[in-house]
Amino acid sequence: MKLKQLMDDFITLAIQSGGWMELDRLYLRNKLLMMIGGHTPDSDYEAVYDSTSADSLADSLVAYAVEMGYSNEQSSKSYLKSQLLDLLAPPPSVVNAFFAQHYSKSSEEATNYFYELNKRNHYIYTPQVGKKEHYETPYGEFVIQTLEDEKAGKSRAIDGFSTANLTEYPKCTYCFENEGYGEEGSAALPTRRLIRMNVGGESWGFQFSDWEEYKEKFFISSEAHRGLMKNKDSIARIAQLLDIFPQYFILLSPEKAKEHSYYEGGRESFPIAAAAVRTYIELKEFPLMNVGSLDWPFPVIRLQSPNVEDIIEGSDYILQKWQQCYGEKLSVEPMIIGRKKKNLYEIDLLLTSGKQPNEERATAEYLGRHSLSPVNGKKSIVENQLSEKVLEEYVAMLKSWTPFGMDQQIGENEAIDDFLHRLE
Repeated sequence: MKLKQLMDDFITLAIQSGGWMELDRLYLRNKLLMMIGGHTPDSDYEAVYDSTSADSLADSLVAYAVEMGYSNEQSSKSYLKSQLLDLLAPPPSVVNAFFAQHYSKSSEEATNYFYELNKRNHYIYTPQVGKKEHYETPYGEFVIQTLEDEKAGKSRAIDGFSTANLTEYPKCTYCFENEGYGEEGSAALPTRRLIRMNVGGESWGFQFSDWEEYKEKFFISSEAHRGLMKNKDSIARIAQLLDIFPQYFILLSPEKAKEHSYYEGGRESFPIAAAAVRTYIELKEFPLMNVGSLDWPFPVIRLQSPNVEDIIEGSDYILQKWQQCYGEKLSVEPMIIGRKKKNLYEIDLLLTSGKQPNEERATAEYLGRHSLSPVNGKKSIVENQLSEKVLEEYVAMLKSWTPFGMDQQIGENEAIDDFLHRLE
């Protein structure tokens, strides 16, 4: 195809995104010419591309720019490509208006719109999964998979974000100021869009992760650059977010305090969601609530109730009692996960050791899914087949995260059950 046809196909995708109209076609053509260093659309430049793929179209435009003298450095080409793809994402006001319009019909229709927009402008990158196997364990079915991607395990703009090129603005990757921000050589992505939300009377922003570790992974961060305490207010936000997005699970990370904490979530159903309850107790303060410990390699307490106030108060009550009993003895970094099952609120309190290795752990690791990539020293397994040994190593790693220690005189199950019975 000639250059003019290449640009027109790209502009057609931009118009279809909802941010532009047919009247803007000539303006966009001239804007593209300036960006790629062209002088006229009537060039004899030949390009082979997929006219339905934003990625393919943008790559062809970048290739033309390189022919016209643009830098052939990978960082420079990536920066130009991100600027081009930004034209396929409507401005935030338009995205938020469309989201609200879809949300008036259903929350799922709204998130589907936003997800497809992010996929279309190539903001979301989904790693390629190679071999995937399901293993029966004493804790239910676990999943071990391999990633074929060379990028697997490396830092991305959001998940595993590298701050090497950040200055004081934006302060971090979760700040609202990242929306539309781009600087050559940085990990910023100009195509990023946030959905503004009111959560507990405060301004929050919903954005999909650029690295889709699991299905429809997203982050929700406050407009204020601050950390989050794991207290009743943070649990109440989880419950409110479950009402806003009942199709998703919502999670508050166990990682150590951050300058700007966030909620995480997605659509995937992980093995922990199907884990069996080993021991039930009754709390007289919350007669409508089920409370029990799960069969899991490290301590997990599950709460279920149709009453949102009970689920908030009950979760806070248990965490406070845990702090009173073990706060000075055990180092714990709780992960709080919420999900909705029809009219039932469900909260899992994952009580993991705060003495884990400093390396960043993927969320899925806690929840029953382990991923292997060519960059994590498992090449022979990745290239051939998964093995029971990998499963054994994974389960052993999960067990090592127990706050009670591996050399305790009584079993972990007895320890967590004893704690629960003391609550009755």
